[in-house]
Amino acid sequence: MTNRTSLLLGAVALSFLAACGSSSSPSGSASTPTASDALPTSPLSTASAGSDVCAAIGAAGAKAILGVAVGAPVKSASVPYPNCLYSAADKTTVATVSMTIFSGAQAADGLFAGASQVNATVVLSGVGDKALADPSGQYLMARKGSTGCAVVLAGGNLPGTPLSREQQMGEMCIRAFGG
Repeated sequence: MTNRTSLLLGAVALSFLAACGSSSSPSGSASTPTASDALPTSPLSTASAGSDVCAAIGAAGAKAILGVAVGAPVKSASVPYPNCLYSAADKTTVATVSMTIFSGAQAADGLFAGASQVNATVVLSGVGDKALADPSGQYLMARKGSTGCAVVLAGGNLPGTPLSREQQMGEMCIRAFGG
């Protein structure tokens, strides 16, 4: 994983955690967690991709956006939300696409808290209720209802233009949203 990818994923995680921890009661004291604040057990329950975030990317989609053959996807259980990473199959080319799906209003809204940290200033229409990408076409964050989607690309020679990559990442999020 490149330093840029690590930084982008870290910024997303920090903004998400900051949003989750920022809840307070009207009196200003920290609110007591309730059952509804618990981590979701099935974040993609409404998405056509089911509970398999890798299906929203797909091997063909990963190959198309990275421009190289990809290996088997790696699903992460180290975060409370589904994550999938596809990497170049040859193990010498640096090319990865990663997607994380967030659920719950707080999680989806928290996704945008770090938009400025990852330079997500390009507004995309047609990808959920709100979508932003960075100008290089290597990062996209989107929300539809209470589901959030973050896609990160890494690689030195990614094919296409930033706009074409943004469109491909947007299509991945749309599939994750069930559309």
